[in-house]
Amino acid sequence: MDEITIRDIMLNLPRAFSPENAQDVRAVVQLHVTGDEPGDWVIRIQEGQCEVSEGQVAGADLVFTAEARDLLEMLHGRLNPLSAYMMGRLDFRGNSTLAMKLPSLFAKGMAYLKQQRGQDQ
Repeated sequence: MDEITIRDIMLNLPRAFSPENAQDVRAVVQLHVTGDEPGDWVIRIQEGQCEVSEGQVAGADLVFTAEARDLLEMLHGRLNPLSAYMMGRLDFRGNSTLAMKLPSLFAKGMAYLKQQRGQDQ
């Protein structure tokens, strides 16, 4: 099976969203991906919904920058985001409380990725 890509993940991110964990969350997150799969993505969370689009937005609540390879490693659970930040492999600016809440907002994410790849790990 083909390796999952950043584009695959971003286009399917709304399916990985856990609205039950997003009560009263209203946020715009900018993701800047470098490396093998460069691109910019905007994640909007409001009213229990998640929308993703390609592009850039001014005034995002949170801005992440990471290489595609490192981002994939984090999403697969093989690279701890805090460790990645401490090693300089992940940069973020903005609302640190929101950054810490993101994993719970996408709690279904890894299960969805594993289902797409046919893995049980």
